[in-house]
Amino acid sequence: KEVFSILGKNDQLMWIAITFLIFCFGQDLVNSFQMYYFAYILGDSTYLSFLGIINVIIGLLAVALFPVLTTKFKRRNLFFYSVVIMIIALIIYAFAGTNSVLVLIAAGLFNLPQPLVFLVVLMTITDTVEYGQLKIGHRDESLILSIRPLVNKLSGAVTSAIVGFTAVWVGMSGKATADSITDSNKMMFELIMFAVPIVFMLIATLLYKTKVTLTEEKHAEIVKELERTWKDISK
Repeated sequence: KEVFSILGKNDQLMWIAITFLIFCFGQDLVNSFQMYYFAYILGDSTYLSFLGIINVIIGLLAVALFPVLTTKFKRRNLFFYSVVIMIIALIIYAFAGTNSVLVLIAAGLFNLPQPLVFLVVLMTITDTVEYGQLKIGHRDESLILSIRPLVNKLSGAVTSAIVGFTAVWVGMSGKATADSITDSNKMMFELIMFAVPIVFMLIATLLYKTKVTLTEEKHAEIVKELERTWKDISK
């Protein structure tokens, strides 16, 4: 109840939470579908181990470069560039078929910006603490910082249901093999795995661009105003 209450009072928190939720729907769908893709489209799930190694390396690289990238591009631009890279990766992924090298390149490219988006969102959510303090007159740090894991869990629950339903629908369950899946079912699976996430990411990007206005510069102004107000009160 308190979480939803603070979302209603802190508009920037609400919009970044909605944006991240929709983004996570797209991201989590692809990540969850990858096991099925490797097993039933590529026809060799052992490549998942190679993807795991790739993801660890590029994840560490992305996190290490985050401070430099945010200084050079700012958080908003970094979010937009990351989504563009992920969409390009999904297009490559969709046309990779059974080309294992191309599949791994596309999957790795899709995973590369994910830590960057996560950090951009996390930093923005953190900045809404001061935004809310200035707007409603008190800090709600613990409630605000609980929003991000709540969004992740909600997205995980929804996408798990979609993935499970889709797997049964297209016959990717039980004793099914790559050869037993019909071409029409493979096409339907790829449509849900690639096209639907792209739509989610585009919607999230539009919301971020139009509704999330809390930039680093805006947050710095808020902090200065809070410092001035605190000094005035202390006098």
